Amino acid sequence: SINAHRADQRGVNGNVQLGSDSIVVSRQNADCREEDGLQWLRYTSNRRQGGGALCLSHKQSSCIRVFRSSNLKSEYAPPGLQRTRTSYRYDGLCKLCCEDSAQDNSFICSQFIILLKII
Repeated sequence: SINAHRADQRGVNGNVQLGSDSIVVSRQNADCREEDGLQWLRYTSNRRQGGGALCLSHKQSSCIRVFRSSNLKSEYAPPGLQRTRTSYRYDGLCKLCCEDSAQDNSFICSQFIILLKII
């Protein structure tokens, strides 16, 4: 899994010119209605945090890799291997199925429904 998600500190790897190829789900914001349903995710990102890359991938019907972090407060998160280290699990090559955008405090946030089906 080395270099599988190349963005060191971001949840979304990619840019608005090429799109996204992977996301790491490490937290969920209840205010944004983010959810983890094992076979699907509701994921929110603004343009500065990779939302533009995800928008392009959605428009191009591109697949993305999804990783879950042991920091995720979900029954579907992988177990932590050590108390001081975060572990990650690759959950598959997935499709962005739905996009909804909203403006909030001058940031345009996009919310995506991601179906976790191995393609």
